[in-house]
Amino acid sequence: MGGDTPKQYVQVNGKMVVSSTMETIAQCDLKGLVLVAADEWRDILMEEWIAIGAKQISFAFADPGANRQCSIRNALIELSRMGALPEDVVLIQDAARPNTKLELIQTIFAVFDEDTQGAVEAVVPVIPMKDTVYFSADGAMLTERLDRSKVLAGQAPEAFRFGLYQKATEDLMPHRILEINGSAEPALIAGMRVQTVMGDESNYKITTKEDLERWKNECERIRP
Repeated sequence: MGGDTPKQYVQVNGKMVVSSTMETIAQCDLKGLVLVAADEWRDILMEEWIAIGAKQISFAFADPGANRQCSIRNALIELSRMGALPEDVVLIQDAARPNTKLELIQTIFAVFDEDTQGAVEAVVPVIPMKDTVYFSADGAMLTERLDRSKVLAGQAPEAFRFGLYQKATEDLMPHRILEINGSAEPALIAGMRVQTVMGDESNYKITTKEDLERWKNECERIRP
């Protein structure tokens, strides 16, 4: 992003990106929240959480890992310590996805709530592809055109049955976990049933300078 500050801690209109993410999470009916963060950021994050006023939700930190999935594994271990049950639903969100709407999270949880047979094991929001989609074997030359009706872009947050997902993650230790890029990959590898719900075009992740500028512009438009 061109600076020393991690993208989730960048200040936009006097508020960290992650603060907006936390504000939405705080509105959910959760038993507990684990935030993966380095030691130097924990005090300010705790202050933010208290300021949000979600004291009824148990709160803990986990250490960052070698990659995203290792960080998630650390958070799952912490959730176990907090008393998470195998049948519980764990929601995994990106800190730098500040425009996630509460309605999307409620839609994800509703799939589990409406499941009377215990068949739902994972739910992932997705966006259908609008553009023509190609495959390139070497990353330089086009190899073939893909059927875009069968290609979906995944978003976060994603939700999983805690016990199944924790086992799926542990089964990747110690080496294969380092190859994982998306939260749903361990579930797919383990053969978990991963259902989809419609995602939200505005639910983008801040990855580039352009993404950050987009978020700044949106915050300016809604600024009182």
